[in-house]
Amino acid sequence: RGGGGVIGGGRGGGGKCGGAGDARVVAYNTNLEQGYLALEKLPPPPKGGSAKTTAVSAESLSAGDRIDVRLEGRRCPGTVLQVTHDLNVAYLSFEDYPSLYDEFQPYDQLRTPPGSGEGNAEIHPSDVRPGLAVSHRDWETREEYRAVVQFTARETMIKVRLDGLGPKVNLARWVRVDWVLPPKEKEEGGEGKESAGTSNSS
Repeated sequence: RGGGGVIGGGRGGGGKCGGAGDARVVAYNTNLEQGYLALEKLPPPPKGGSAKTTAVSAESLSAGDRIDVRLEGRRCPGTVLQVTHDLNVAYLSFEDYPSLYDEFQPYDQLRTPPGSGEGNAEIHPSDVRPGLAVSHRDWETREEYRAVVQFTARETMIKVRLDGLGPKVNLARWVRVDWVLPPKEKEEGGEGKESAGTSNSS
């Protein structure tokens, strides 16, 4: 889905999938999870260190650029849709869904959850905080999903269409700048992969 929502290609149903190492990340046999499991695994960060982060600045990116982003320990190719500075976002964890479905959402996309007594009302920015239960609508299916705010941030965010999850998944997500991966090194004897921040226009 292009609206930056929770999932692409179906959310619930299906049998359990993924090995023991993927149990925390995936739980249902959805198109999203199948696409995720097919992505290239990234090496773990060095002991006592952090994962290598991007050499690409947000200022160098524009709509249409093709980049690779970190998605739960895997490399996912994508296309930049939008770069927004000083965006207020909440990182959401959805009830009954594993961490692959966690995502950033701008404050203006958050609503009060069903049963709160306030209907589907907008939430004032000053009320958004860790632990707050919210509702987020999937604009493709029009379904509401209940989530809990894990943390909040105000920073430059990049909206990316995740192209590497297969043809059945149409999904865009907001990602942090440091989730953009350095370009893959050129393969021996070949021309190598397209670099992060390279436009897809000819």
